[in-house]
Amino acid sequence: MDVLRTPIVWIGKRCYRKSYIEATSNRNCSEEDATLDAQICDNYSDETCDVGISIESKGNGYHAFVKCPNVFFGLIIGKRGAMKKKIESETRTQIQIPRHGQDGDIEIFGIDRTGVGSAHTRITVLIGTARHRQPFTHFISIPVVNPSIQAKFEEFKEEVLQNCQGEEGIDNTLFQNRNKLHITIGTLTLLDDAEIAKASNLLEECCTQLTRLLALFSLFVILDGCPLLVNIRGLEYMNDDPSAVDVLYAKLTIDDGSERLQEVADTLVYNFTSAGLMERQYDRVKLHMTVMNTLFRKERTTSYAITSPKDRECFDARKVLKLYGDYGFGSLHIGSIHLSQRLSTSLDGYYAADSSITLP
Repeated sequence: MDVLRTPIVWIGKRCYRKSYIEATSNRNCSEEDATLDAQICDNYSDETCDVGISIESKGNGYHAFVKCPNVFFGLIIGKRGAMKKKIESETRTQIQIPRHGQDGDIEIFGIDRTGVGSAHTRITVLIGTARHRQPFTHFISIPVVNPSIQAKFEEFKEEVLQNCQGEEGIDNTLFQNRNKLHITIGTLTLLDDAEIAKASNLLEECCTQLTRLLALFSLFVILDGCPLLVNIRGLEYMNDDPSAVDVLYAKLTIDDGSERLQEVADTLVYNFTSAGLMERQYDRVKLHMTVMNTLFRKERTTSYAITSPKDRECFDARKVLKLYGDYGFGSLHIGSIHLSQRLSTSLDGYYAADSSITLP
């Protein structure tokens, strides 16, 4: 990493410069983790601007609150309370953190407004950096539960295993479960019930907006009242080398030639990123249906999420692309969008959903 061009990190609507800290795949942030994050806290000691922070006067001083999932309380406390004491000492504040097992906001007290703002910033950065190291827990998905498409997917799977036998890395564990075929809109890391409820409510609020958007596009293409139909055909891979692929996906096109689905996806991502629930990765959502993924190898045999590239074994997709590059899976009527739980299964075989909306 070029130390003169350190990465920029957006946490909510605020921007920070970040020094390199090696990521870990631990789901829980304990007091032991604070030995690493003490460096992060120091890196932002000069960034004490309290713009956007709600600081209120209280008695002879000031106080502010930081929303924080309880999974990060140990991180803010630090080993034997070291992190909490360090922030309190350097900002001349007192920090109150809910007890173990309880939910709630972190409260900051101080006689100096600038000190309260500084403590708020440090805690926010610690939480934001730790959140970036967490694997995603949920994703917004469009279920592909069409029996015809599922049958064509099974045919594709059988033909690939038969005709591409011996190609490096290709085996039965690479393929998506037919009952879990989906189109991914975006991923989220929701770490407590409050964040899940916030995301669920936002998806419900988006429903009216998306319905109006679809109606507008239908009028534009003189197809008012027609459902949103997607044709799933052709294969593409995520990286630049077809001989070393991690993800192979099917491409999507809209039957009426419009960009209705793209606008729906981009609108959802805009709303969720604006609410601080999702990170924007691209200018526009890359619409696709994953059919083969190296993550599936271990997700089916382990209870933890795979986050490190070292855990993945790529496969050679050149023959698959040569034989099935224009494979047609069929057409899908998009009727619903789900807030799906990662690594879960509902009674119908699809991912369990915390919330869902129905489209016209």
